[in-house]
Amino acid sequence: MADSCPTVEVLADLAALPADDPRRRHVQDCPRCRARLLDYQDFLAGGAPVSAASLEDALDRLDAALRDATADPGPAPALPRREALPLRPVWRATLALAAVLLLAVAVTPLLRDALDRGGPRELRLRGQTPTVALALRPARWTADGALVLGWSPVPGADAYTVHLLDAALNPLGARDAGAGTQLTLDAAALRALLPDGGDFMVWQVEALSGGDPLAMSPPESLVLPVPSNPSRE
Repeated sequence: MADSCPTVEVLADLAALPADDPRRRHVQDCPRCRARLLDYQDFLAGGAPVSAASLEDALDRLDAALRDATADPGPAPALPRREALPLRPVWRATLALAAVLLLAVAVTPLLRDALDRGGPRELRLRGQTPTVALALRPARWTADGALVLGWSPVPGADAYTVHLLDAALNPLGARDAGAGTQLTLDAAALRALLPDGGDFMVWQVEALSGGDPLAMSPPESLVLPVPSNPSRE
């Protein structure tokens, strides 16, 4: 009998408790105590008066027989009721982890396929108009110091606006590019945008459809040439 198994006196008290009493949980989970309790109840049901010594001796013999019968490991005994086997926390955690892994395996290919089909997309808040990708082309300089900005066309767009910002992302101005996909700023226009002689600028293109925003490119930075060397390829 294990150290946690009740004594004969406690077992006799447990026999008088209702079957769903929590104090009987060990007896329900322990095959040895459950068998002892059932035999004890059968013994009492016989109606014959017994002495405490006889009861103690009978229980000891029963315990010895059970100990001999369970000495070799064997298949786990059948449990009496499903409700007596609450799902242990370790199993709950294991099942939860398995569910998360299955969800990840199912969702990852869908996300990868969506990204492959749509390319880079701008994050947007709920309720905003869905956007499409707008990619910027590398800025280039002409021989006379003009800056040429270009971008990829967006399906459904009928106009584009180029937004220009300083190093602190403060707006410097906006230029309408019409329906084309290129905007040229000459040296004078660039000097007007940066009157303090700055040489760093950020640009971003917005696609419009009927005056409504359709797509916004990611911002791109560029360094302007110094006035003494206005040409840059």
